[in-house]
Amino acid sequence: MLEDYRQDYSNIYSWLSWGGLILPQVVRNKDGSLMGFIRYGNSSEKTVERLHLNFPKGWSIWLDQHHFLGDDSNTICLSWNPIHKNRNSPADNLYEGVGSGEEDEAEYFRKVLQSLGTQTASCRACSHVLELEEVLSYLKSTLHMQACELAIPKIPLYLDAVLSRDMAFKVYSPDCPDKNRLTIRDREIVVACIKENLSQKTCPR
Repeated sequence: MLEDYRQDYSNIYSWLSWGGLILPQVVRNKDGSLMGFIRYGNSSEKTVERLHLNFPKGWSIWLDQHHFLGDDSNTICLSWNPIHKNRNSPADNLYEGVGSGEEDEAEYFRKVLQSLGTQTASCRACSHVLELEEVLSYLKSTLHMQACELAIPKIPLYLDAVLSRDMAFKVYSPDCPDKNRLTIRDREIVVACIKENLSQKTCPR
């Protein structure tokens, strides 16, 4: 799928994984992986014991707590990269807690997301799976590092470009140790890569 997207690392959209909103709750990324989000109530010191999160390889889950003016939300982020033995075989890394029927991978992922959302709602009041404008507003807020609201576009594709449009962005020289440093809205971001060759040449000053 990556050949469908132009890669120009002087532009911020090439650094983003987001592809399109293919279901009201599901984002398909450029590499074919799927993402969904659950907003839940205020954080608590109590540990939640009732969530069953025995995900196999290819799944990931993380918690995102915003500290922006006007946005102190807490969000569970769920991602799945389907793994296939061959081109025509179904994914063999399904979540064992949710059975698969005749639905496609995006529909199956939505089932798992909604199941997790139901579990979360039993533990945290007012939690819900994000849909449509909520998904896009959440992604834009994480990118812009401030509370954002966004109406759903007529065709919610190429989210990398749509959500980063008109952003102040700078990438440093790609030929020196600063190549993983970015500036977004005057805030410096460092992109870490564990495979990076540490014996790089020194940049001219």
